[in-house]
Amino acid sequence: MDKHLSDSPILMFGPMAAACHRGAKTQTRRIPHKIPPRIGHRFWVKESFRVEALYDDIGPNDLKELNLSSIPVWYEANGDGSDDGRCAPGGGQWGKLRPSIFMPKNLSRTTLRVTARRHEHLHEITEDDALAEGISATNILNGEWRYGIGGPAGGPSGEKGAWPLDRWKSDPIDAFRVLWDELYPAEEQSWYANPLVRVVCFSVTQKNINEVSW
Repeated sequence: MDKHLSDSPILMFGPMAAACHRGAKTQTRRIPHKIPPRIGHRFWVKESFRVEALYDDIGPNDLKELNLSSIPVWYEANGDGSDDGRCAPGGGQWGKLRPSIFMPKNLSRTTLRVTARRHEHLHEITEDDALAEGISATNILNGEWRYGIGGPAGGPSGEKGAWPLDRWKSDPIDAFRVLWDELYPAEEQSWYANPLVRVVCFSVTQKNINEVSW
């Protein structure tokens, strides 16, 4: 059996997809529902994207048949796309925004390989863990370090998807707490509830999974 038959997708929203792609996010905490991935398991990141407008009538299943090298792709996490009227390469127009859940495998640009896993309660997260979760750091405020959700390059206000500066915290764990409660608003899964979570650590490759040999 091909060892890669079990490759699976993993959803990331804009800023976390960007942090993951640039290698700043190497951990993820999730409420455990499925069988945990084995060490060496490969994920391909699904993120919001656009292709050229001429493909707007093509559904997700048919996009799987397109040759990635033959069409341009805009990733929402990049922060530069059709919302400000920019043209696609070659003079075409970017098409409709497609949610991450509809990204086909052949258009993914980021591959993850599981290097470690464990279960722990949410409050056991350390400052280093919070940073590995993709929390960004900046000392733009009078040289004092603040932590929050950065844009495509990890910076604060002014980058697409970044928190405004007044939301940045003095502690990375506090910033992660805010992020967690945005992603898991249900009371029983909230930071206050301190649920059991699955921690998955991974290495990052900036390639489509079909181009990765390991």
